[in-house]
Amino acid sequence: MRVLRALAWGIACAAASACALGGTTTAEGDDGGGDAGDAGHARTNDASGEASGCLPSACAAPGQCCGDQCVDLSTDVANCGSCGVACSPPNATGACAGAMCTIGKCEAGYGDCNLIAADGCEAPLAVDAANCGSCGNRCPVPPNASATCANSTCGGACKPGYVSLAGECANFGGAYENSDPTCPSCENADPYSNACGCPAGTSAAPALRVLNDCAGIHGGLLSFCETSASSPETDWAGAYEQDDGVPCGLGCRAANPYTGGCSCPAGATVIALRTLVDCGGGGIIGSQVFVCTYTSAPVATFGGAYEVDDAVQGGLGCRVNNPWTGGCSCPGGTTAHPVRVIVDVGGGAMIGSQIFICSHP
Repeated sequence: MRVLRALAWGIACAAASACALGGTTTAEGDDGGGDAGDAGHARTNDASGEASGCLPSACAAPGQCCGDQCVDLSTDVANCGSCGVACSPPNATGACAGAMCTIGKCEAGYGDCNLIAADGCEAPLAVDAANCGSCGNRCPVPPNASATCANSTCGGACKPGYVSLAGECANFGGAYENSDPTCPSCENADPYSNACGCPAGTSAAPALRVLNDCAGIHGGLLSFCETSASSPETDWAGAYEQDDGVPCGLGCRAANPYTGGCSCPAGATVIALRTLVDCGGGGIIGSQVFVCTYTSAPVATFGGAYEVDDAVQGGLGCRVNNPWTGGCSCPGGTTAHPVRVIVDVGGGAMIGSQIFICSHP
């Protein structure tokens, strides 16, 4: 017959790899029936009397009982610092050191760039512009754009209010001149659209009135193409037209869309270009086309403007300098696109002149 006797909790288990958290503890002795293999094993019984494991005291230091296992809370990734607290950082293999969860190894394509174990390997290196391809490799920010990263390659996306033209994020899309009927309707085409219309992403600002010599004295409209945004980070700051203060003059003939009046945004440089305009009753008066530009910004698509009179009596030659170059010229990488006008030279005389608008292409 098998004899059972109660034992205290303090008796060590024969196997120190497992432990249990309840029940009564018993030890089995041999009753002569050949069951000697059970002798000397301490175990606990659950409420039904079934054997359920070994004692908590069976765990040798630094082990601790978690469920039915003896674990080292200072190194066990499934029980790091406390039973049941798994160390599994996002996008990484976890490691437990000194009861603290750390990152063992990042998954492919991810980096622990902020060195914070709690959020794991937080940086997707193939698409993170601040860590493009590797931690700390920040993509440069192009003017008027946000840096992007795709397939570990840097790029840029234009900010709202800017459009991609000539490889730049810009707010200026060129200019064109329409003549009144009887002359060619498209006197000078926009260099970006190759037509008297604006390129995609830009729209025509209110047209400015000019007189040209297409067929004697002839009227025309000068239109600038622009987006809704302007800032000192870009080159274009709008344009407006103001008549001379004479009878028949309209004063502020056309406002700058960026300011809502006949003015340039703060900090912008003004280029004052001369033209004549027609007014009621067949009269002709002087007017000024004012172009606004931020010369502190790099040239994106607008490189300023200048004006040159025809080489005739009364002509001034280089009438208006381009502030980008200090003369009647365009900055490197830009091309001069002419707009034909008529100007006054005193004594009631009028001569031909050309406004040149510098742009890419």
